[in-house]
Amino acid sequence: MGDAPFDPYDYGDTYSTIFEIGPNYSGTSFLGQTTTSSSIVPGPRLYNIVIDGGSSPPGVHGIEIVGHISDLMLFNVILSRLTGCGLVTRPNAGKIPLTARFGTVRARQCAGGGFQFNVLTDSHGVDMAARGCGADGIILGFCANSYFDMRAEFSGRNGFSLRSQGGYTLRCSTDRNARSGVAVTGTGPFAGSAPVVLYCDNLRRDASSGSGSGLAVIGAVTPVIVKSLNVYTGVNDNGSGLNSPVTGVTIQDAHHVQLPSGAYVQAASTPFEILGANTYLDIDQSAIITGTGTNAGSPGRPGAPAFAASWENLTDADLAGGWAIGGYARYRQEGRYLVFDFDRLVPPDPAPGDGTAIIESRLIPSHLRPARNHTAPAWASGVTGTTTAMAGVRYLTSGGMEIFGIGGSAVTGLSATLRFPLD
Repeated sequence: MGDAPFDPYDYGDTYSTIFEIGPNYSGTSFLGQTTTSSSIVPGPRLYNIVIDGGSSPPGVHGIEIVGHISDLMLFNVILSRLTGCGLVTRPNAGKIPLTARFGTVRARQCAGGGFQFNVLTDSHGVDMAARGCGADGIILGFCANSYFDMRAEFSGRNGFSLRSQGGYTLRCSTDRNARSGVAVTGTGPFAGSAPVVLYCDNLRRDASSGSGSGLAVIGAVTPVIVKSLNVYTGVNDNGSGLNSPVTGVTIQDAHHVQLPSGAYVQAASTPFEILGANTYLDIDQSAIITGTGTNAGSPGRPGAPAFAASWENLTDADLAGGWAIGGYARYRQEGRYLVFDFDRLVPPDPAPGDGTAIIESRLIPSHLRPARNHTAPAWASGVTGTTTAMAGVRYLTSGGMEIFGIGGSAVTGLSATLRFPLD
């Protein structure tokens, strides 16, 4: 897996015991603990061991923890060449594993993935790594109240696959995973559930297959709060292969994503890709350094954004006069103009009067705001009904920005484009 192989027997002299699983082994895991009890059952404590599955039958996990098991402890452990997953935790009859502790745990070349924490709450792990594993290197499901410091490299699919709801913190680094370095698809159970807090300190050379991004947040209902973000390109160690990631960050159909100021995003082609109907994006492009090209490139802060930030599905509270939106409202830059697009604006009834859209100024980077209040020409396209209204942009004393004059006399619906000079 990957172009940086290692000697699976190079364990050094720090491991007191090496277990090798033979070809006639009949279990589903080398070390398994399952309970159906509603009471908490203590888990195993393992120190200074290696579990090697290079000769085992297909589908054998290294360690499998199922049910209401607490205080699993692994320190200085290597899970090597398992034909299943290195370490799996999952619930049983609604009872979940919890309060595990990990330190210096490695999963190497495990066919089914390195770590698969389907459910594991109130846990703490540092210096954990999955290297050269098939499938996703590390899967985090419901891991509320947990903290993990982990690395995933040369995985067959995503380095990290973050599923289910949040409530945990992950500090991570990646390198040369076949798909996304970090893929977030957490589905809740509902919008507003506890966020996933990410420290993506170094996402490097991911999406080597050409599919994926350094960071991909796709369909996630769980809020995603990114505290640090560094994405960088590269090819294989020997100079071959695709320069990747082609796309640095992808955000699509997400509920809530917040990216940090001072982030660094370099991609072979597209630093940012914003797709679909995202509900809330907190991204200040002016405070993010982006670049394109090879790992020998020299990116700098651009004068224009590398993507069109957008806000989706404005509510009635955002539009004075009771206007509703059946489509979208967003902005983009065209040369020295800031362009607002409105699609399928619908008033509550065709009564005369203007609507007013209040836009939070922090949703628009400071270098992309008009330098002063401006009045725009009449609607550029798509007005249904009649209108005599002009439109403009003005700043509010609260710090927000207002697009005023939406609508006019007896407007029943409209799609419109407004252009305001940036100087």
